[in-house]
Amino acid sequence: LVARLLTDAGALVSEAAGADEALAQVAQVVPHVLVSDIGMAKRDGYQLMRALRAAGHSAERLPAIALTAFTRPADRADALEAGFQVHLTKPVNTEALSAAVARLGRPVASPPPRSELN
Repeated sequence: LVARLLTDAGALVSEAAGADEALAQVAQVVPHVLVSDIGMAKRDGYQLMRALRAAGHSAERLPAIALTAFTRPADRADALEAGFQVHLTKPVNTEALSAAVARLGRPVASPPPRSELN
């Protein structure tokens, strides 16, 4: 659902089945923004984010959004402490997710104007 929402909003989305797959993908290509569920099997979103931060992916290099059903203030604090910049609760609010991705995402370089290509 989240991938479809972001794709419909014009984002290029890469999905991972879990934290280990996400770590492998980020090792190959660093996304402009990482959106991760907190409640995952094997390694949770907190562990994923701590591993990424320990690997040198700073918040400036890899901003991250936590999506979770955990809604207590302590859950938000845990997400921010783990290295996420934004904590969004489920069910996903499309406008809040789109706004967070737009706010955190690195600008994409535009191709040069056609006149400069010749």
